[in-house]
Amino acid sequence: MLGALVQYKLQQDKLTVREGANRAGVSHTTLARIIQGSPVDIDTLVKICDWMEIQPADALNSMALKGDEKLISSIAILVEREPVLAKLFKDAMADVERGNLSPEDIREIISYAAYRLGAGKKKKAELPTE
Repeated sequence: MLGALVQYKLQQDKLTVREGANRAGVSHTTLARIIQGSPVDIDTLVKICDWMEIQPADALNSMALKGDEKLISSIAILVEREPVLAKLFKDAMADVERGNLSPEDIREIISYAAYRLGAGKKKKAELPTE
């Protein structure tokens, strides 16, 4: 998970591994090992998390969790990294609570997102109905 977050940050900021490592305050070989999934010591984790603007506890939790809990943690980290997503999710939840967004609306939004992510380019994503 940490490696994927690092890769995302590098892509988002259009940085090489060397540039990202320099900004994080670690060696480029350390950053490359993190991307490959190697474990990190706590000092390095803190430096990487500070650079990525996420809480070390969130990164640690995401590495320890399994299944749906890991997914939820990963979404939380993504939302933490992207304030625009936080606003969108807050607005969507407010609309759901007010009854302005139906389960069908949510299915359509998710179906479109799946299409955009490449999961449903040939057919609409099949989501369970309630």
